[in-house]
Amino acid sequence: MKPYPVLKIAITISLIIEALLTILYLESDHFLIHLARLAFQIVISIIILRSENHTGLFLLMAYHILSGLLIIYIKLGLDDYHYILIGYHFIIGSIIYFYDWIEDQLGLSLPEVTEDEEDLI
Repeated sequence: MKPYPVLKIAITISLIIEALLTILYLESDHFLIHLARLAFQIVISIIILRSENHTGLFLLMAYHILSGLLIIYIKLGLDDYHYILIGYHFIIGSIIYFYDWIEDQLGLSLPEVTEDEEDLI
């Protein structure tokens, strides 16, 4: 597994925020919804970090973008808290999907290893 620092940081931030929201809604009717969202993110995060397949990345990105859109659609009277959540979902979804480009721009990506070099390792 390659070290993907931007992706791992984005996923960690996403999980921490979802865990905090789950704790905040501990005694609310929304607790089970937040618990299911946290479980979904944990499962998808494990899939992302263990496979070379980008399906998990797409699912997690789509989850965040759709969550942001649903907040806009469901909440008619938006306050600052909802605008922050919408921005968070769009930003974290974009970071998760474009992590490789961001790492390239920051100079964090590793050089590609050819098959000949891989045999030497």
